[in-house]
Amino acid sequence: MNNKVEKVLEHFYESDVILVQHDAIVINENNKIIYESFAKHRKVKTGIIKNLIKNSYHGCCIAFKKELKKQILPIPNNIYLHDTWIGIIAELNGKTQFLDEKLIKYRRHLENVSSFKHLPLRKMINNRINYAKELLKYIKDRKK
Repeated sequence: MNNKVEKVLEHFYESDVILVQHDAIVINENNKIIYESFAKHRKVKTGIIKNLIKNSYHGCCIAFKKELKKQILPIPNNIYLHDTWIGIIAELNGKTQFLDEKLIKYRRHLENVSSFKHLPLRKMINNRINYAKELLKYIKDRKK
């Protein structure tokens, strides 16, 4: 949307958040609405445990302050979704905020690399174990 950058910057200037995520309208290749609200469809919420179980952070809908780069990089190789890593690390280091405003049209089509479908259970569990290991390592290293 034309006002995306302006709206996101407002929240950085008016609060002490380090990461902002906005909502999106999900459309198909014919520009027809699939979901009126990506956030409602995904049940978006903050919380480290919540986001380890089911990710709320979505790369095309997030912006973060440059200071966060030092905390999130390098992103571990065995992390499945970089968005989850960025969101959880942001929560460990400050405040995150979800905006109800739909500031993009998120286009989904048959040839998307990512899917709205779940991975097989074994892979989902393995991914969560990897996140937990990497987060524990991150927390331990941060205390040094």
